[in-house]
Amino acid sequence: MQLTPEEEASDQNTPAERLRELAAKGNTTIRSAVAQNPNTPPDLLLQLFYFLPVEVLNNPAIPLLLLENPNFLTELYQSNNLVFLNHELPLFFLEWAIHQPDESIKIALAKSFFVAANTQTSESTLQKLARDIMDNVRLITAQNKNTPTDALETLAKDRNEKVRFAVANNSSTPIATLKNLANDNNPSVSAAAKNSLIKEYL
Repeated sequence: MQLTPEEEASDQNTPAERLRELAAKGNTTIRSAVAQNPNTPPDLLLQLFYFLPVEVLNNPAIPLLLLENPNFLTELYQSNNLVFLNHELPLFFLEWAIHQPDESIKIALAKSFFVAANTQTSESTLQKLARDIMDNVRLITAQNKNTPTDALETLAKDRNEKVRFAVANNSSTPIATLKNLANDNNPSVSAAAKNSLIKEYL
């Protein structure tokens, strides 16, 4: 019995060239199945990643592909640098981003949570970004209203005055932290914290 295109796209025995044809001509359902098929070639996964990042990352062949090409996740990111705007990404991909030496990847991740729901995943990720060694990553995290209060408290003690200034201006910063920042030795940080405290009491 002949398989439907949907069944072919899901079948692990479908040849790679046929999967290419299905991805090129199929609808979203078919392309989604191709993206999750472990027989789909890496170059096709790179193409599908722009529209179907979650499906590609959930492909059971990803661990094997990473053994063959340790830079595969970087290549995926480069094919879709807006990927972090999708908040259904698997945790392993967020963890990969956090540990990248490339500052732009971590900044993209930190910025993406500006629009995120306050989920456990985003909180955990933002807490890790708050401890990042790169100043710009911590700065973006300090500006984010979704950053958990304990992370903001940590950032309020940051060595970089721009980070502390961002915490002082963040409407999610707890009053106790603002009071501490009001005594900051940097005049701009101190003034920003005092201004935020005034707004709290208006």
